[in-house]
This record gives sequence, C-alpha cells and structure tokens, in this order.
Amino acid sequence: MIKKERGYPIRLRIYEAIFNRIHDNHPKFLQIEQDYKGWRSGYKGELQTDYRLSFLPEKGYYIFRDLRLADGPWHFQMDTLILTLRYIVLIETKNHSGILFFDKDSNQMIQTKEDKEKAYDSPVLQVKMQSWHLKRWINEHKFRLPPVYHFVVISNSSAIIRTNGRSLNNIVVKGDVLLNRINQLDSNHS
Repeated sequence: MIKKERGYPIRLRIYEAIFNRIHDNHPKFLQIEQDYKGWRSGYKGELQTDYRLSFLPEKGYYIFRDLRLADGPWHFQMDTLILTLRYIVLIETKNHSGILFFDKDSNQMIQTKEDKEKAYDSPVLQVKMQSWHLKRWINEHKFRLPPVYHFVVISNSSAIIRTNGRSLNNIVVKGDVLLNRINQLDSNHS
C-alpha cells in the first residue's frame, strides 16, 4: 500500500522554468541542459522502481516514496522506503547507463560510457548512511527497531554492473531483480 506518493521534483520544475526564459546561445545553457537531463533521468529511474514495486501485494507492504525525515538538526532523504511488520527496506535508485563499476576500495562508482570514465560518490555508502540515519530516527522515537536492509537499484536495463566485492553483489541489484530480493527477505523472515 502506497503511504506516500512521489511528487514531481521541484528541481525539474525550476529547470523547465529556466528553459522557458533562457536562450540556447546563453553561456550556461549546455551545463543547465546537462544538469536537467541528469535529474530527469534520475526521476524516470525512480518511476521505474515504483512500477516494479507495484507488483507487491497491497497488504503487508507500506511504501513511502521520496521520504524526507529530520535527524536532529539534519535531514535525510530516501528514494523509497518499504515498511513491513518484520523488516524495513531502503532503496536508492540510479538510472545510469554504460558499465557501472562499484569499487569497494575507493568507495566510488565509476561509469564507463563511450570510452569515457566518470566517477561518482558511492550510492552504496549513500544508502548505508540513510540506513544509519533511519535507525537513529527509529531509536529516537522509541519504536521497535526491526532489521533494516538496503539496496542500490540500477533501473537502466542496459547498464552493466561490475563490482570488486561479493558483499556489494547483495546490495547493488538490477531493477528486474528487486522483487526477487524482497521475496527472499520475506522467506528469511517468515
């Protein structure tokens, strides 16, 4: 059951408003366009994850999309949180294409696309940090702390995932594998 819907990102609305006011010969146009495409791609990836999760039964799964919570003076945001009676799942969705190498030694994701490499902050560390914040939040509010699992979901079906650590293979999954992982959690906690 969906408890919080995913809204259209304000950042995309801002970029779209800028495009209505800026000329394509503006010196910042290409950078703005590139940033917009990145944010739009991320949003589309999150929608693909939402679609895959729509096949979960209505009963027993409470899904919160684009959830932002306060942890002391700070806030943390989760793409998707699934709450069940037995466990919690955090999902960080990425919609990158090409070859994605998750390096556990340097804690980064390296994308190779059209013979070019680009490094990103580790989405694995990102979702682990969200998990840490969520556990603190649960304890702060004096709720019972069930097991908390986290996944990095690669929603782009043409992306190739590579890792240098078996432990990462349990966290980084393609979108079409996500429901299988949730079913495994159900089996482990039944």
